[in-house]
Amino acid sequence: MSKPIEITTAIQRAKNNDLLVKQGLLKLGQPYYILSEDGTKFSGVHVIDQFHNYEKLKDLQLKQRIYVPVIEFSEEITNTLQQQDLKTLLSD
Repeated sequence: MSKPIEITTAIQRAKNNDLLVKQGLLKLGQPYYILSEDGTKFSGVHVIDQFHNYEKLKDLQLKQRIYVPVIEFSEEITNTLQQQDLKTLLSD
């Protein structure tokens, strides 16, 4: 059995564009953490999917309780993944 690997993730308070593609349209696949009501701990990692409650997420965002990972954006990796997704979509 392999040993677990411990990782550290930097997070920051979410901006609206971290969670939304446009008003009312959630950014599917976005990971996030929720700060507890007393501000002492986080739950997560959660991932936005098609079953998320938009109003609940909006309420948490207004209360400044949603945090997202600080991610270094790689244009090359993103383009490669999008190309693979498009190839899969076209072949179906």
